[in-house]
Amino acid sequence: MKTVYESFKVIGYSVHGVGVFSGGKQTSSLEVVVKVAVKAKGKKAIVVRGVADGKVLIEVIDIAMRNTLAPFFPAVASMSLVERRVHEEHSNGDVKSLARVRVAFFNGQLRCSGEECSENLIDASLGSVVKGLKKGLLYLSASAKS
Repeated sequence: MKTVYESFKVIGYSVHGVGVFSGGKQTSSLEVVVKVAVKAKGKKAIVVRGVADGKVLIEVIDIAMRNTLAPFFPAVASMSLVERRVHEEHSNGDVKSLARVRVAFFNGQLRCSGEECSENLIDASLGSVVKGLKKGLLYLSASAKS
């Protein structure tokens, strides 16, 4: 009997900025590592890690998450990040700012989105990607059953 995985939860992450000097020019890159607990019905969760690197934070988080989840949720391979919006709100006289991140995924038939707000841009970016992927997987599994 094939194991059917039903849920996932991000239990940790790290983001590292890497500067590279080549030919007298500096380029920068990000490396994102995600640690995810994946749960199958009636079984104990297993913990997996995924890594990706690139230049745009949300895109690197998306790649790390989809690489990590693909062995358990093959449908994520058909989902592409098609939209990303970052809005930062600053309060006058207050040092706190709020990042609102919205992403959208599309698989050729279905468009789904995720949105998250946080004082931390990385948390907001990761949260929006996770919400969008969870929503997409939920819709895809429901349409496969009907």
